[in-house]
Amino acid sequence: MTEPVTAAEAVEDYSVTVTFKNETFTLPSEMDDADADVLIYIEEERPSLALRALLGDEQFAKYRALKPKVKDHGDFIEKCFEALGSDTGK
Repeated sequence: MTEPVTAAEAVEDYSVTVTFKNETFTLPSEMDDADADVLIYIEEERPSLALRALLGDEQFAKYRALKPKVKDHGDFIEKCFEALGSDTGK
């Protein structure tokens, strides 16, 4: 089975990308540049809502349209937060 989530790649100086099922998602390059709701949801231990806040509505809809499985969802959350230099998405 191939890994559906690939490592993050730097894009310019202000963002990183994470690939899932051949779709690319753009994230801020640092947690400090993410929307404050991301931190609030992390503190509330609500990783799916933190992911939604991190991606924004348009990218989250694109992600949901890919029909991720539960395992894929957890892996994607983890990879996104690793790309920001954080392990809080685990």
